[in-house]
Amino acid sequence: LVILVTLFICYADRTNISVAIVHMTSDYNWNATRQGIVLSSFFYGYAASQIPGGILVTKYGTKQILGTAIIGWSLMTVLTGLVARSFPTLVTVRILVGLFEGVVIPCIHQLSADWFPIQERSRTTVFMYSAGYLGVAGGYGLSPLIMRSFFGWRAIFFVFGGAGLLWFIVFYFFVFSTPEDHPRISEKEIIHIRNNLPSPDKPRVTNSFLAVSFKTSNVGNNSRAFCTKLWLLFCILLNISEGNH
Repeated sequence: LVILVTLFICYADRTNISVAIVHMTSDYNWNATRQGIVLSSFFYGYAASQIPGGILVTKYGTKQILGTAIIGWSLMTVLTGLVARSFPTLVTVRILVGLFEGVVIPCIHQLSADWFPIQERSRTTVFMYSAGYLGVAGGYGLSPLIMRSFFGWRAIFFVFGGAGLLWFIVFYFFVFSTPEDHPRISEKEIIHIRNNLPSPDKPRVTNSFLAVSFKTSNVGNNSRAFCTKLWLLFCILLNISEGNH
């Protein structure tokens, strides 16, 4: 449940600017080019931190990396409402939001690998990603209500960013990188989890990711379909604001 709420907040924080930017554009007289730069800047950081995020979470653990990410993107979300008057600063802050959020998916998959028996992973992954898409809906649905209730578009970033900072407290006390790190889990549960994880003695795949993606039909087809789906999804989400002008 803690991870589901974390994903909800994460995805809401990346989409709420699509509501706020309608009013930001009006206040600061931005043209379409500037609006596009602001909306796209998140993805530069997001793309840049995916692979480093996977390396870091393997080395330092999910709790440390994901916890740092929650604080980072929440602070940057709050700052979005404070620095919007300075266009270069705003773009930098949105890149940093993406940089912190980019490590989330590697963290989620590492958490799944460390905690969930292999027969439960498909169901777990579905729930996790569903929480993210609910966050997208929540970001769009709640942002107008917050804006009307708390006097302006800046409140969107203050409320969502503040919620992330408060949620970190819950995350810190209830999420642990591995079952062995958890102080309240029984030995029986640890044994059950470990007995149902893939054996570490199984031979490792030596092909590179790109080789597997393009040469293995199932992996390649799924990778291409997933990339296409994400591209279309975010194009649609980011351009919703155009219809509000």
